Amino acid sequence: MAWFTRSPHFTILTLALTLGSVFPVSAQPQPNSSSLSRVFENAFQPPNRGIPDNRQGGASRGGCFSKRDQRKVTALVPLGGGETTAEYPTVFWYMPRMSDIDDDGNPGQAPAPEMEFTLRDANDQKIYSAKYPLTKYTDSSVGTPGIMSLTLASPYALKVGQVYKWQLQVTCNATGPDQSDNQSVEGVLKRVAEDPNLELRTQKASLEERIMLYTKANLWYDMLPNLVALRRDRPNDPTLTDAWNKLFTAVELEDVSIQSKLQDGRTTNN
Repeated sequence: MAWFTRSPHFTILTLALTLGSVFPVSAQPQPNSSSLSRVFENAFQPPNRGIPDNRQGGASRGGCFSKRDQRKVTALVPLGGGETTAEYPTVFWYMPRMSDIDDDGNPGQAPAPEMEFTLRDANDQKIYSAKYPLTKYTDSSVGTPGIMSLTLASPYALKVGQVYKWQLQVTCNATGPDQSDNQSVEGVLKRVAEDPNLELRTQKASLEERIMLYTKANLWYDMLPNLVALRRDRPNDPTLTDAWNKLFTAVELEDVSIQSKLQDGRTTNN
C-alpha cells in the first residue's frame, strides 16, 4: 500500500481496486441492499446535458500510464458537480495503473511522476495547491491503482452557498518540459446549508439508511464516503456490488466500477 507525502492541510486515503479482497465475509446478517440499487438508478442526474465533461483524463496512453489499464484518471463526481453540507468534504477519484517503464521498454527509467491537487473558488482564484510525489516500486509499478480520496482540513472550510472547483493533475515527468502525457481532471462542488431534520435523521440512521437519505437529498459528497465505508465493510455482498455499479452507471462513470472490489485503505496522520 502506497503512502503519499503528508500535507498539513489534507489527508489522503488510498483504496485499491482489485479482483480480490482482504476482508472476510461477515457472519452477521446484513440488511438487503437492493433498496440502494433502486435509489441509485436515477440518482444525481445533471440539470442539463450541455455541461462540459472534464471528469476524465485525455486519450493519451503514453508516458507513465500502463497499457494494461485502459481506464483514465477520473474524478468521481456527477456531471455538473455535486453538493455537500460539510465544511471539510472528501473528494474521490480513480487512479489507473501506472508504470515505471520508459518508451523504449526499459524498466526503472521513466521520469519522476507526481500528483497535484488544486482547489479554486467561484472566481477561479486558487485557494490551495499541493503536489505529492508518486512512489516507484521494484516491480516497475508506480503508485497504487484504485480509488483515492482527499479530505479538506482547516483552515480551508467551505462557505455555505459557494461553488468550488477542484482539479487533479497527474504529471508523468515532473522534472522535464514534455507535458503531453499528463492526465488532468476536474470536479465541481457546492456547499449548501444543513437541513436540521435531515441531520437528525442521519444521526439516528444505520450506515445504509444514511446513504439513502443523502442520495435523496442530492448530497453527493456526503453520500460517497459513507458508501465507500459500507463497501469496505461488506466487500462480498452481491447486492451492494450491484448498487455500487448502478450508482456509477447513473452518473455515466460505469467503466470505473467494472469488476472491482475494495481493499483495505490507510489514512496518513499529521
